[in-house]
Amino acid sequence: RLTYAEVWRRVKNLAQALRRAGLERSDRIGIYLDASVEQALSIFAISRAGGVFVPINGVLFPDQVSHIARDCRMRGLITSAPKLAAIAPILESIPSLEYLVVVGSEIPSGIKLPIHPFDVLCDSAAPAEGHETSIEKDLAVILYTSGSTGKTKGVMLSHAQIMAGSSIVSTYLEITRSERILAVLPFSFDAGLNQIMTAFQQGATIVLKPFVFAREIVTALHNE
Repeated sequence: RLTYAEVWRRVKNLAQALRRAGLERSDRIGIYLDASVEQALSIFAISRAGGVFVPINGVLFPDQVSHIARDCRMRGLITSAPKLAAIAPILESIPSLEYLVVVGSEIPSGIKLPIHPFDVLCDSAAPAEGHETSIEKDLAVILYTSGSTGKTKGVMLSHAQIMAGSSIVSTYLEITRSERILAVLPFSFDAGLNQIMTAFQQGATIVLKPFVFAREIVTALHNE
């Protein structure tokens, strides 16, 4: 559970650390995580650093992750230790990939790319650095389709398009800062991404909930 002040501190630290790790303006940075605080922080940190975030559905298989990474020429990947272990065999098939940021301590052996611990990056305060300031027409995110009719394809959205979508949804649903939004859709899906963007735009509360069974959603609604 984080306040907006805590989110802002961690996002600033992570953005600076990503720049030091090699992120440059318009770099594609993958986020291969399940629903989590780390996933949300990564989205805003990549944007602040001037990069383009590429959310990858956490249920995709290694070959699907490889296709997405190669298709968008991904330079960095933020993932968890268990997911890194699963995709380790395909990392060499992604020539553009230069570094990894990993959530968790049990890092699999044999990884040749530089690895940066996520928590260390978020907590490593550094002197203020210049960062790439994006404009509204700049590319913000690439969302990949489900691939049900062939290989998954990237859909490119600018910062302006994300903000417009958030404004439209918050207006017709009358979302205010007092709202509590349960997010159960993946951020790799446009409606899922809109949930977090709408919540942050309005200063509302978003509750992140990975789930397997429908009962877990009902329980979360009751508890929160």
